[in-house]
Amino acid sequence: EIRVSGAIQSVNGVWLGDPANNENTSNFIIFRSHFSTGSTSDTTAPTILATKPQDGATDVSINKGKVIIQFSEAMNPSTVNANTVKLKRGSNVVSSIVEYDPIEKSAIIVPLSLLATETQYTIYVEGSTGGVEDLAGNTLASDFTATFTTSSQTDSQAPTIVAANGDDWAVAVTFSEPMNSARPGESNFDTSVLNPQNYTLKWGDADTVASSGTEIDLSGKNFNYDVVQNTVFIEGIGLDPSQISGKEYWIQVSSATDLSGNTISGTANTFQMPIENSAQTQGFLGPMGPGAGGMVGPDMGQMGMTKAGVFPANMMAGQVSKYFVDVPISNGLENGGRIVLTFPDGFDISNVVPDSESPMNADMNGPGPGTVTFKTSGVTEDGSAATQGGAANDGITINADANTVTIWLTTTQAISGADFIHIDLDGIVNTTIPKGFDTPGYTVGIKVLKADGSLSEDIGNTMPFFIVEAGSLSLGGTITLSEAPGAQSTMEICLGSPMTGPMCQSIIFGASDTQKSYQFSNLAPGDYFLFTEPILTLNGKDYQGISVPEPIYLTQSISNKNFTFNKITSSGRATITVQISGTFNNDEIDVFAGGPSSFMVKTKTLNGQVTDDTTTLYLDNGDWMVGMGPAMPKGPMAGPPPMPDWIPPMPVRIVVSGCPTSCTVVEYGPSTITGGDTSDGTVSFTIEEATLEVHGKVTKEDGVTGIPNAEVYAYQPGSETGKGGHAATDSSGNFVLKLVDPGTYKIGAFKPGLPSTFERTIKVESDSDVNDGNSTCDVYLDSTLVTLSNPLILKLQRPDYTISGKVTDGTNPVAYTPVWADRIDGPGHADAMTDSSGNYIIYVTPGTWQLMAHVPGYGDIGPEVIVITNSSETKNLAPSTNIQMYQISGSVSIGGEPRANEPIRAVKFDANGNYLGQEFSSQTDSQGNYTISVPPGYYRVDIWTPEYGEVEALPQGGDQFPDSPASLQVTNNNVTNVNINIGSGDLQTVTITFTNGSSYSGRSAFVDIEKIDPTTQKPLGVHRTLDIPDVSNDNTIQLPDGDYHFFAHVEGLGEFIPQEANDQTSPGYV
Repeated sequence: EIRVSGAIQSVNGVWLGDPANNENTSNFIIFRSHFSTGSTSDTTAPTILATKPQDGATDVSINKGKVIIQFSEAMNPSTVNANTVKLKRGSNVVSSIVEYDPIEKSAIIVPLSLLATETQYTIYVEGSTGGVEDLAGNTLASDFTATFTTSSQTDSQAPTIVAANGDDWAVAVTFSEPMNSARPGESNFDTSVLNPQNYTLKWGDADTVASSGTEIDLSGKNFNYDVVQNTVFIEGIGLDPSQISGKEYWIQVSSATDLSGNTISGTANTFQMPIENSAQTQGFLGPMGPGAGGMVGPDMGQMGMTKAGVFPANMMAGQVSKYFVDVPISNGLENGGRIVLTFPDGFDISNVVPDSESPMNADMNGPGPGTVTFKTSGVTEDGSAATQGGAANDGITINADANTVTIWLTTTQAISGADFIHIDLDGIVNTTIPKGFDTPGYTVGIKVLKADGSLSEDIGNTMPFFIVEAGSLSLGGTITLSEAPGAQSTMEICLGSPMTGPMCQSIIFGASDTQKSYQFSNLAPGDYFLFTEPILTLNGKDYQGISVPEPIYLTQSISNKNFTFNKITSSGRATITVQISGTFNNDEIDVFAGGPSSFMVKTKTLNGQVTDDTTTLYLDNGDWMVGMGPAMPKGPMAGPPPMPDWIPPMPVRIVVSGCPTSCTVVEYGPSTITGGDTSDGTVSFTIEEATLEVHGKVTKEDGVTGIPNAEVYAYQPGSETGKGGHAATDSSGNFVLKLVDPGTYKIGAFKPGLPSTFERTIKVESDSDVNDGNSTCDVYLDSTLVTLSNPLILKLQRPDYTISGKVTDGTNPVAYTPVWADRIDGPGHADAMTDSSGNYIIYVTPGTWQLMAHVPGYGDIGPEVIVITNSSETKNLAPSTNIQMYQISGSVSIGGEPRANEPIRAVKFDANGNYLGQEFSSQTDSQGNYTISVPPGYYRVDIWTPEYGEVEALPQGGDQFPDSPASLQVTNNNVTNVNINIGSGDLQTVTITFTNGSSYSGRSAFVDIEKIDPTTQKPLGVHRTLDIPDVSNDNTIQLPDGDYHFFAHVEGLGEFIPQEANDQTSPGYV
C-alpha cells in the first residue's frame, strides 16, 4: 500500500495537509493506493515498443527537438544514459542530453544543436551485457537501432510564444520550437531565453496591464529552460498572494533566438494571463500543467463532476481517430474566444478537422446560454496552408511545431462564469508510441483564450487517455449482398473493442457488385465486436445489416468472417406501417423495431406540419417494440442525441406469428395508436410539441452548489402515454425540462456513482402568474409556486470521498460494465458504470465497503473490502490471476436455421447440483455459433426463447449428470460441440377461445402459461405469457410438447382456467 501523509510541504512552504485541522502530520493520510505483487520473478527481457521518429521516417523536421524511445517496462534509470542511448550521424555521436522518465518508461534524447538537412540519423540503444536493464536486471536482448531521415527544408521560421501561465511565485513561457538556452558566460547569451534582459514582465489590471502595469525587476530571479517542453520557468517573483485577485501578468520576449538563430517574431512575442495563486497551482506550471490534483493525480471526486478530458475514439497506436473534447470553464467565454489544446509530442495534428458526424458541434455548450459553434470566417490563419489543419476556414488552426490545436469559437451570447463545452474533432493520428493501461497514459493541456488572444484561464492537464500497442493479427472476410445495388453505393463496417475504440471501413459496391472483402489489421489478441447499421440502405434498397454487435474473441488471425446481407422485402414477413403526424423543425428521427435478437431502424428527416408520414418495416415472427424518437447520431461513440422540442411517444408492442406462410399481427396499445384495429399492422403516432418548461437546479446537499451533467426526469405515475420528460443539467447544475401536458408529475435526478434524489411531486398548470419568471406555465412544489426567489431544487447527496480505479479482465480494460459498493457496517449502497477506458468513480461516506464488479466472460468479481476513514481510495478490479479460463462452444439452430444474436449462458453448480450463484454469458454470432469463457466446474448451458422457453444445450453423448441441473463438466480443457438443435416441427399450435367472448367484445385478457412435471406438478422453467386485446377473437400460441397449467385473467371478470382442465377426467392441466 502507498500512503501519502499531510506532513509534506511545497517549495513555498505550503503544507499538503491543512494545519488548521491538524492535517499536516504523518498520521493524517491524504492519499492511499493498494497493489499486490505477483508470485513469480521477472525473467523477461525488456523490449523497445516504438520510437519517435519511428523507424524509417522521412522528411523529419530538423528542429523537432527530441527523440523518444518507449520501453516495454520500467527500466533501471542508472543504465539509461549517454553511454547506452545515443543518436548517431553515421558513426559520429550527436552531442545530446539523455534523460529517462521512470513514470513514462521512456528515454529522451535532446540534441544540443539543429540536425542537418537531408541526413540519415540512427537511434541506438545498447543491449546485452553492459546495456540497458529493467528493474530486475534483465538486459535488452540485443542492440537496438532505428533510422530516420531529415527534411531538405532549412529552418527560417521565426519562433513565437505559444502560451504562458503564472502564479504569485513563478511564470512559465512556452515557445513554438527549441530555443537558444546559452547560459551566462557562454556565446550567444545575449539572445538566450535565459537572459533576463530579454524579458519585460508587468502585473496589474487586465485592461491596462500592457500599457501601464507595474514592471517586475527580473534581475536575481531564477531562470530555467526545459528542453523537452520548450519552456522557460522564471521563479522567485514573490508577489503578495493577497493582492493578486483579479490581476494579470503581461510578458514580452525580445531578441531571443531559436537554435537556427531566427529572432522571435515581433507579432507573436507577448502574452497576457491571469495571476493564479501558488496554493492552487502548487508550483506546477507550463504547457501541460498543473492539471487536476497536481502530482498526486486527478481529484477523482471533482473529475467525476466536471470531466475535463480529451479522449480518442480509437486508442490504437498510429491510427487515425476522432477525439472528444470536454472543457469545463469557470471564467466565461467571449464571442471570438479560443480553446487551445496542446497535444503530446508524436501526435499528428496536421489534418485535424471538425467531426462532420457530431451533433454536439452545432451547439457546443448544449443547454448552456447562447449557441457556441466554430468560427469559420475572419481568421487569417484558417486560410493559410501551414496553419489551417485539415481544411480551410473550418474554425480550427494548428501550430505543428508546438503541436497545438486552436479552436476558434463564436457564441450568440457572451458566457459569464461557469459552463461546459464539448467539441468533437476528427483526423488526428495517434502517436506510434503506445502508453497502455499500466502507464500514466497521455494528457492534453487545455487553455481558454479571450477574443484578443490573452489567457482567460488555464484548465491544465486533462484526465489521462491511453494508446495501446498495435498487434500482428488480422480479421477479415467477405460481405455478400443478396442483390446488387444497381448503382455505386457505400456502406460502413466497424470493429470495436475496449482496447482500441471503434475502427470503421468504407466498403464500396459497384452497380452490379454483390460481394466485397474487408480486413482489419494490426490487431492485438482480445475481445472485439463487429457491427454495421441495423438497416443498410444502398441505392434506395434496404438490406438487413448486423443488427446486434457480433462478439469475436481473437487469438489468431481470421480471414473467413463472412456476412450475407439480404435485401429486406415483404416476402415471408409481416408488413408494419408506422404513421407519424406532428410539427417538426428539420428533425432527424429514427423509426425502430426491437425484437427477438434483432433491432431494425430507419432514419429520416421531417420538417414542418406532417400528417401520416409513412415508414414501412418488415418483421419476422416475434415480440417487437415499435416506436420512434430522435435519431441516434451516426458514427462510433457519438453519444446521445440532443433532445427535440417534442416528447417521443411510448413504443407499441406488436406480436408477429405464423410467418413465413401465414403472418398474423397483434397490436397492444391504446386505440389512439392502433386505430382500433389491432391486427392491421398499422400504428399511428401523433407527436405533441413540448411547450411547458420546468426550470430548476440540481445541487449538493447544501442546496446551492450545482451538480453538472446530472439527468433529470419527470413522469406521471400510472400513465400509459409516456408523456414525461427528461433533461440534463448544465455546468452550473441548472436544467430546463420540457413537458407536453399540464398535470401532476414525479420529478427526480440522478448521476452515475451518486445516490439518486428523493422524488418530489410537482403540479404543472397553465401560465397565469406573470411574476414567477416562467412564461410557459406555473409550477407548484408542495402547493407553493416555483419562482426565481423560491426555486425548484433537487438535492443529490455527494459524499466527500470516492472509491475509484479501473476494471480489467486481467489485461484489457472492461468498458461500460457495472461496479457497485455495499456498506457492511451500516446502511449504504453506491454504483456506477465504467467508462470507455474501464475507469469508474463511486462516491462513498466513511465506513467499511464491499466493492464488486461484473466482468463479461468471468461473472461477478470481488468482493474487495475497503475502509474509508478520512481519505479517498483507489482500487483496480480484475479476475483472480490464479483462475484458468476455458471455452464452452457450440451452435444454436431452430427449424434448421442458425439462431443469430441469441443470448446464452453457462450456469455454475457444485458436484452435488447446488447453484453457486455464478453465471457466465455470451451470445451467438450471425452463424449461430457461440463461445463462453468459464473456469473449471459443473455447468448447465441454456437459452431462453419466446417460442420454446428455456432450452438446454447438451454436450456430445448427452447429459453427463442426469440427476443434477448441470449437464457437463469443464476440467482442464475446452469443451466443444455443446449444441442446441430444435426442429420446426417441435412446436404445437394451441388455440385459445373464450366461450361467450362475443358478449364481452373489447375486453382484454392476460394468459399465464407454465410447463409442469405432471407427476410433481412443479414448474419446469418454461413460462409464457400472452396478452389478448379482445376476448371476442380467437388467439393462437405455439408451444413445445409437454403439460401446462393455463391461467387467464379477464378484465373486470377475474380468473379462469381452461374447460379442458376442469373436466372431471382431466388431470388438472392441458
